[in-house]
Amino acid sequence: MMARRRGAPPPPRTGPRQDSRVQAGAKAPQRPGKQSALSDTMRSEHAFTFSQAVSEAWRCLQCFDPPCTQACPAGIVIPRFIRMIRSWNIEGAAEVVRSSNPMAMSCGLACPDEQLCASACTRAEIDRPVEIRRLHQFVTEQSDVTRPRPPKVAPCVEGRRIAIVGAGPAGLACAFELRRVGLSVTLFEKRDRLGGVLSNTIPLYRFSEGAVLQDARWSLGLPLRRSHSRAKKARTDKSQASADVTLRASVDVRLRTEATDVETLAKEFDAVFIATGISGSTSAAAAVKPGTASGAPEVSPTSPAIPPTELETASARHGAVSLPLPLEGIHLKGVCAAEDFLERCRRVRYRNTIGSDVVVIGGGNVAVDAALAAVQCGEMRSAAGPLRATARRGQITAKPRVHILYRRTRAQMPAWERELQEAECAGVVIHFLVSPVALVGKRGRLTGIKLGKTTLGPEDASGRPRPVPLPGSEFIMPCDQAILATGMRLDRGPLGTLPITKHGLLRANPRTRRVRGNIFAGGDAAGAEQSIVAAVRDGKLAARAIAASLGVKDV
Repeated sequence: MMARRRGAPPPPRTGPRQDSRVQAGAKAPQRPGKQSALSDTMRSEHAFTFSQAVSEAWRCLQCFDPPCTQACPAGIVIPRFIRMIRSWNIEGAAEVVRSSNPMAMSCGLACPDEQLCASACTRAEIDRPVEIRRLHQFVTEQSDVTRPRPPKVAPCVEGRRIAIVGAGPAGLACAFELRRVGLSVTLFEKRDRLGGVLSNTIPLYRFSEGAVLQDARWSLGLPLRRSHSRAKKARTDKSQASADVTLRASVDVRLRTEATDVETLAKEFDAVFIATGISGSTSAAAAVKPGTASGAPEVSPTSPAIPPTELETASARHGAVSLPLPLEGIHLKGVCAAEDFLERCRRVRYRNTIGSDVVVIGGGNVAVDAALAAVQCGEMRSAAGPLRATARRGQITAKPRVHILYRRTRAQMPAWERELQEAECAGVVIHFLVSPVALVGKRGRLTGIKLGKTTLGPEDASGRPRPVPLPGSEFIMPCDQAILATGMRLDRGPLGTLPITKHGLLRANPRTRRVRGNIFAGGDAAGAEQSIVAAVRDGKLAARAIAASLGVKDV
């Protein structure tokens, strides 16, 4: 038999093992009628089969001091898990990834690798970078076939309690690290599900709700969900794993519960980690309830204690933006905030009402997501045909024309280039160097947007050229729906007197995430780069700083 050359990829295997692996690595089958061409196209480029993953893993140079690991905010030892893929050890590769990044499945689908690990890959000096994110995605999606072992957990530290406000990526990552060192956690989440923006606003065609659920279960110490063929065994393992977690360290999850005063929580708990994120439409601040006789923290179910204003009532009824933006005509019907629009799209599975000419104002990833969601809504509407009840009420069933309006050039857009290319492939038209002047309406409904052309001037506080309006360049673009994605802000209601930066975010130490005393903060609320992996980094840094401040050693 001819010996295989050292360093060459292993020959493809035959038989049932390879068939099952390739089937597991392929795209999951979709329900008929529930997906669109947009979602199929965007998901197809992400999926690796088993043979493709092994071939790509052999392209890695296995650097001694890997720059890709240094560029990863979560600190994943990338050459190690790629080396395990080479040897067909997918279970070990998944353990390496998940031990460093509890939000591994979500990051595998929505991580800006071209700005992080892939940009530092030395293989790019030869031909092209190793597709690290797709390999990362491949091994984490194998939880339906492999069984990654949970990380080593220290015995529970008695008498110590940590509060985490917000169950997004930063909050879940912090809970994961604290539980690993034996500290009990109480997790407050004002919504009815875990995951933060991943479960509420990020479009479903980027990744399914199952990915967020798997990451949340892993972070909280619950076993990963299994396929139907292993359901019986999974139920047995679930009870055993849950008992072991209870003996080690507990996580008390309180959904539909909002912390109304973080400084009061800091008196009741040994430490508080704030991971509330930022939003585009903050509701009225909830009133602080007086403390109870038992000394429980001051929290209340999510419901505004102050009656909503007329503007917020209109927002709930028509989707009008609830931020007081200085734009004439913002109260017209057909104007909505990007966050509200995306959340409703997820709730009704992209079957909500959409205009025929949609404009999205903004240049970030949220704006691109809103534009793609509008395209998705149009595809669902066109697939349904004229028999829909909404069509019988006079709604047009043709696909909408979607435009993104940005006041600078493409080079200054905060959105990732990959996202912009996806939007353009989906038919979204991007207009540069235009700025909204006013929203035009008739009889209370939006009919167009008045725009003015701009040119680039000196740099502003963000370090980008300032858009300078050109006199006499105004024109009106017809539209019947406008989605505002011009920025988000922090809800300061429960934060009290905590220090705030000039950008309106919490001021936290970049190394320890400490804000003041025993209060820590991370994620978007404290100035993260608005990516999942950056929020995971903040959660891990805060957990280690909290454990060190309490004298708890890492395992």
